[in-house]
Amino acid sequence: MFYDSLLGKLIVWAEDRDRARRRMLRALGEFVLEGVTHNLAFHRWLVAHPEFASGRLSTGFIDEHFTPGALAPDPDRVAVAAVAAALHAGEQQQRVTLPRANGRGGRSAWRWGERPAAPERVRR
Repeated sequence: MFYDSLLGKLIVWAEDRDRARRRMLRALGEFVLEGVTHNLAFHRWLVAHPEFASGRLSTGFIDEHFTPGALAPDPDRVAVAAVAAALHAGEQQQRVTLPRANGRGGRSAWRWGERPAAPERVRR
């Protein structure tokens, strides 16, 4: 209650309504907002809805067309994302433990996230 809840504003334009709507849909697909609760999924649903696309709107649009299930993630996309994440994690694990070109062993998987040590300073 002590701040403005508007975190950002997305404005698009084009030569006509349909092009502007498609541009808005693309921009909403690329929009990333992390760390706070937001309603990007609702706006993506709204702009992609066929009735919105056709311009057949009224003040009762949300009551007539919206159900909370409309924002549920697509199960196929969730499965693909989970597989992609698992493959990426596996590749990272292998990359860290493979032998180096100089014949020495690779870094331990326990230490793969560590940064290289800072060079020692020479005191004069």
